[in-house]
Amino acid sequence: MRTIPSDKNQAEVIVELVKMLNWTYVSIVYEESSYGEKAYAEIYDRIRMEGLCLAVTDKLIKDSGVATDEAYDKIVQRLRADSSARGVIVFGSDQEVGELMKAVKRNNMTGYFAWIGSDGWGGRILVSDGNEAQVEGAITVQPYAEPLKGFDEYFLKLRPHSNLDNPWFREYWEYYFKCKFNQSYSTPFNRNYSKICTGDEVPSKENGYVAEAQLQFVSDSVMAFAVALRNMQADYCKEKGLCKEMDPYDGELLKSYLLKVNFTGLSGLSFNFLPNGDGPPRYRILHYKQTSPGSFGWHTVGVHEGNGLKINRSNLQFRLNQTDYPPSRCSPPCEFNEIKQEVGSVICCWTCTKCPKWHIRPTEYECLLCPEGTIPSGDLKVCQELPLEYLKFFSPGALSAACLASIGIITTLFVMAVFCRRWDTAVVKGH
Repeated sequence: MRTIPSDKNQAEVIVELVKMLNWTYVSIVYEESSYGEKAYAEIYDRIRMEGLCLAVTDKLIKDSGVATDEAYDKIVQRLRADSSARGVIVFGSDQEVGELMKAVKRNNMTGYFAWIGSDGWGGRILVSDGNEAQVEGAITVQPYAEPLKGFDEYFLKLRPHSNLDNPWFREYWEYYFKCKFNQSYSTPFNRNYSKICTGDEVPSKENGYVAEAQLQFVSDSVMAFAVALRNMQADYCKEKGLCKEMDPYDGELLKSYLLKVNFTGLSGLSFNFLPNGDGPPRYRILHYKQTSPGSFGWHTVGVHEGNGLKINRSNLQFRLNQTDYPPSRCSPPCEFNEIKQEVGSVICCWTCTKCPKWHIRPTEYECLLCPEGTIPSGDLKVCQELPLEYLKFFSPGALSAACLASIGIITTLFVMAVFCRRWDTAVVKGH
């Protein structure tokens, strides 16, 4: 069970974004981990179900080691090799995706690819800092969460000398203020710091404090247990507190109570588990764009809930002063009088062939000759019977023919009359 929505739902939203951009042929890069590989399987199935196609598929090294710059360069080069697929789905974590963006810059491919990203790197400063031009235009999916009421006020009051229950808080403090406490152990965070921490430094939003965007899911998980245990206690215990019926408690019984919880969390959003134990599938659509020369940032441009994708297309832009995203398709659409002939086994790649004269195009893949007595319609979709045409007496054609015929008859009668009249003349007798 989990309070965050399933990656299966996230894969569905990503494919909806691909369809919204009218892409039919895309590449996908996913990280080498359970997170990336399961997501790839979901996206692959969903893309095939929608009649879309994958161009290049590649992995970001993660679980098996640390990738070199050369490895990231090769991924970019393989993506570039198929010039028809400019749309790329990236399902990975911020550190690996950040390195991929650096490789895009090294290979002079800035502004070529259009990215659709997962929650592992969308909205993350680690990806965009220093890679602003490479990330620009990215559209990413993030589980929908709201800030927790009162959390910022509580957290900003914590100090190392009073928050002793958290053994990692001093490390966080050193990393935040770029300093080191006396007698601290050397860590990757304080190794290069010479400044001494006093513990009296004051964190604030002005000097860089930003709360984790998905704290809501941690809070919801704690409240889910609290509500489930409260409901279970009310059903099994006659008095307040823990009773013998719940000591020890039955795990399957507690799970059944968890699946039935329904409450409003500290974020102000309602929460309940889906029948399969996942959190409600609510997503925020983030977009990284340049609002003015040199000014970049992540912006919320839409949401996806149970009733589908809601996004304001006017807020999307591929680059500054360029709202349209590049096409990502293997072949352009055929004209109305052309049929598709697939190239290989990829349904998204074809050549266009013109239908012969007197043929219709009932489907995208065949031309049919019209039967005798019929001709193709203007849109070449059906055969139409030839209309019957005949001369009317007072039509120009009929009148012209009648006049010519009359002249011929009169001329013939005149000649006959001359012959009869001059029958005994030498000229007539000679003929």
